[in-house]
Amino acid sequence: MPTIDEIQDLLRKEPEDVFLNYSLAMLQKKEGLDEEALASFDRCIELEPDYIAAWFHKGMFLAALGEVEKAKTVLEAGIERARGWMRVMRIAAWLSMAVYTFATIAFYLLGAAVLGRAGLNPEGQDMVRGEIALRSFGIESIPVVNVENACATASTAFHMAVNYVKAGAADIVLAIGVEKMFSEDKELMFSAPRYVIKKLKKIDDDDDTAPTVFRVTAHGTGGTNNRVTLLRSHYAKVF
Repeated sequence: MPTIDEIQDLLRKEPEDVFLNYSLAMLQKKEGLDEEALASFDRCIELEPDYIAAWFHKGMFLAALGEVEKAKTVLEAGIERARGWMRVMRIAAWLSMAVYTFATIAFYLLGAAVLGRAGLNPEGQDMVRGEIALRSFGIESIPVVNVENACATASTAFHMAVNYVKAGAADIVLAIGVEKMFSEDKELMFSAPRYVIKKLKKIDDDDDTAPTVFRVTAHGTGGTNNRVTLLRSHYAKVF
């Protein structure tokens, strides 16, 4: 906590700083410098008549000193100032609510129009999964970024983590991936891995080529499509 001398040094540079005058008054009150504290409260109110905290603490200080009538006068004046600000804040709150409501409706309609054409219907808080999942580990006060990029989600998360470290923003970055295959049609949900296993069992050892499920289409020059056959040796290099 700064001392009275430190606050006074700052006030010599910025004598009209309301908060510095208020801070000086509070420190002087704490140190038992009654007259000086009252003078500092008056200076604060002079600079900013709507600084409600100065009115309140000056009134309470006067009451503590036994100056009940003076305290009552100061507190009543502060209450009137506060009522004026409450009216302003109430009007501002209603106007803000109206603006935000219309803005929200506008963005909702815009988003519905864009996503509706794409056949997308987002539901729930899909972009706070990381915060929810990691909360039990105590990770609440550090940045958490949720990434969704189809089949490239993992590589995207890793790419972001690497660049985060390279940029010097962090020394350690944790990239966590979660996969959930869900469909009410269980047969459909499990058909993909069963299909892959079935095809893998049909690989001809003499042919040394992967089945169609592992073939990729490479786009060559001139817009032509060239079918590329991947061999087991290619997969061996990867795995």
